[in-house]
Amino acid sequence: MTVTDNMWHLLNLALLFNTEGYLFPCLVLTTVLLIGAISKSKRKNDGLSHIPVLGPELGAKGRTNEFRYNAKAFLQRGYEEFNRNGKAFLIQTTEGPMVVLNSQQSSEVGSMPDHIVDNMRPNGRALMDSYTGYLDGDAVVFRILKTQLTTQLGDLGDILAAQTDRCLISEFQDCEDWAPVQILGRLTRIVAAVSTRVFVGEELTTDEEWLKTTIDYTVQLVTCATILKHIPSVLRPVVYRFIPAYRKLQGYNNAAIRMIKPIVQARREAMEDAEFSCGNDMLQWMLNERVKKKFHDKDYVYLAQLQLQLSFAATHTTSMAVTNMLYDLVAWPEYIDVLRAEVTEQLAANSNSFRGNFVRNLYKMDSFMKESQRHNPVGYTIMGRDTCQDVTLSDGLFLPKGTFVVANLYQITHDPDIVQSDSDPNSFDGLRYYKMRNKLLKIGAGEKEVAGKHQFVSVSNSSMMFGYGKHACPGRFFASNEIKIILAKLLVAFDFETPAGVTGRYESSCCINRDKRTRISTPSSDSVCDALSRRKGPPESFDIAFAVFSNSLTAQGS
Repeated sequence: MTVTDNMWHLLNLALLFNTEGYLFPCLVLTTVLLIGAISKSKRKNDGLSHIPVLGPELGAKGRTNEFRYNAKAFLQRGYEEFNRNGKAFLIQTTEGPMVVLNSQQSSEVGSMPDHIVDNMRPNGRALMDSYTGYLDGDAVVFRILKTQLTTQLGDLGDILAAQTDRCLISEFQDCEDWAPVQILGRLTRIVAAVSTRVFVGEELTTDEEWLKTTIDYTVQLVTCATILKHIPSVLRPVVYRFIPAYRKLQGYNNAAIRMIKPIVQARREAMEDAEFSCGNDMLQWMLNERVKKKFHDKDYVYLAQLQLQLSFAATHTTSMAVTNMLYDLVAWPEYIDVLRAEVTEQLAANSNSFRGNFVRNLYKMDSFMKESQRHNPVGYTIMGRDTCQDVTLSDGLFLPKGTFVVANLYQITHDPDIVQSDSDPNSFDGLRYYKMRNKLLKIGAGEKEVAGKHQFVSVSNSSMMFGYGKHACPGRFFASNEIKIILAKLLVAFDFETPAGVTGRYESSCCINRDKRTRISTPSSDSVCDALSRRKGPPESFDIAFAVFSNSLTAQGS
């Protein structure tokens, strides 16, 4: 990596500061980034020379850029050359060497105890937590997610459904006829509000400042961390305060504290009443934990930061997942009626309640969600770990202390030898896991045994979308229920398809273009086809065409 080759890229990054009026920091950071380019060029893969490098003919800079700009294809090449043959391989990233493991190696590392491999530090390092202030790996939050939220999900179904109704009405109330909307942006607001109902309670579900804070916090956090990664570590303590994204982060932190504090104060007073009834939300459960000890003023900051952590983990990942699922529905519209019929059937069987059995019995939707996630993961690698000591795996692979390893997620979940279903793993089969589940039942497997396999939330060496081992995402059960309820509401209320002139599925990506638009309309006597024919504007302006299927939404929820 030479200064000349990287100068313009680094100057463009530095100019982010200039647009905010920070001319002097812009000049300083440009110099710092150029120094960083020189220092990074001297990095070596010390202790990893025994692991084959992917793309040796590309050179160090070429390999880094190939992974940065063409990760999916580059990882596929590595899988075919090394992982499929039982070997790991090495990729050079902007942050240093990364060892990409095969399926068996990944499951072995994922099962190792915390004193051998660290799953928290890679997340903190990726988000530059020493500077951004991001809290990750709070043991109390993980415990509450597992013991409180997950166990009460069945009782929260109608609450989530009611909040989803209010959000859909609010977000699409201006659509008297076909109207262009940004589907990801609106879904992000819906997910943020629905999640807020469970994370904080009713107080902030319609608060525009809170929704903006929780949504934009993630954007500024990632922006700040990305810029910091291009600055040499020795200079980060000097320049990080000049980064505009950092200043915005501090503003969101302060706003969260200001909005959370009066809610916590009111609840603390209410908790002094002997007849106080504990609410079903994360804030109350976390407050209960703090009250067990002596409550301090700093706990307001702690509780606010944990709420931002929850929002970071839940909002954008869930909204992107639902958007991808809608893309898959309009690309393979034969599943729309299949899933809608299942939703209608289960609502009838459960007295129109979204509690317990309704969500559990949506087997076809669960399968569709898992298949969509398999084709459109949040990232192409997963399960990042740092080795805390020298490690030798069962196949003899030696990983020295401090090695960063990941699983080759996308390729593992598309390997026919691992997926082992009756249909091509590279094709989209929305009922793939539904059929695999039924196959187990036919050969005599019990419901309890089947329940742990082939589900959206299941984790195994062939299904690592939520990680693996004891550190698999603890919030995946809530995410699953939330997605099912949002999809169910969309299916019973709307009909949708791709705009005229658009064929096939939009290109799969770990990042969805926010500029794509969709169309939606409110009830009318016109048929869907007639309404579609009146659409104005070029087809490429919209990613999905919406039309009302039934007037089933109410402000109070179902």
